[in-house]
Amino acid sequence: MEIGSREYLDIMYGLHHASRARDWGEKIALRYSANFNVDAYGATTEGNDLSAFGWTVTGAPPYIAPSGADFLTADDKGTTGGVHTDTASDVIQSPSIFGDWSHGVAVSRLVGRISNNGTPDLPRFLICDFVARFSANANETGSGIGFVEDGGSAAVANDYAAMIFTDGTSWKLRSGAATSAAIAAVDTNPHRFRIVLDRIAALAYGFVDNLDKAYGQSIAIEADEFPLAFGQGVVAAGTNDPVLANVDIRYAWHGHY
Repeated sequence: MEIGSREYLDIMYGLHHASRARDWGEKIALRYSANFNVDAYGATTEGNDLSAFGWTVTGAPPYIAPSGADFLTADDKGTTGGVHTDTASDVIQSPSIFGDWSHGVAVSRLVGRISNNGTPDLPRFLICDFVARFSANANETGSGIGFVEDGGSAAVANDYAAMIFTDGTSWKLRSGAATSAAIAAVDTNPHRFRIVLDRIAALAYGFVDNLDKAYGQSIAIEADEFPLAFGQGVVAAGTNDPVLANVDIRYAWHGHY
């Protein structure tokens, strides 16, 4: 992975990191992370109700505890836990903050990427990594995980900006205007997913497990749909019911492969 030295140090030492989902809407950061545990989004009365911090939580998506894995191995991942959008039209979705000019300026200023005349060196990439699984393999274009258009819903296919979904046979990346070629064959096991938006190429890329550039599939980035939210949802009458364990989103200038 090719990254600049300043960016590397920022990531290495956790600087400029919004490490709690409840901070996403308030904190300017290079990196945004969330681990969806039992009280992360208000599933219990003692939870940190994310709807009070700019998130949309539709329905009462339960938390599933992880179980049955071997020690630090991909050979037996067990049943990964996380937030489970298990009822038709369930959504959990962040504030719309990612990828517009003002957020890019703020991030550039934060890490000192500003010229002497004040011109920001805007990031090239917006990178989203998450661990998740889907409960079924139906053809559901409106059940997915990823980036959502401003004002849109993660349970509405036409509101997608760059979302991973399954057509019943393959994992694909789609927006409201385009669908990628097949990325990989689907199953109900946990996987590493990556979505990358490239400002220079004007393309969004989707990856499943193999994050090498040759194994991604792309779609064009839609205009006039920023800032984006991150979210997951299941379409009305859907059955794919995504389970999201964790997510990490960051900006980068020099690469992501």
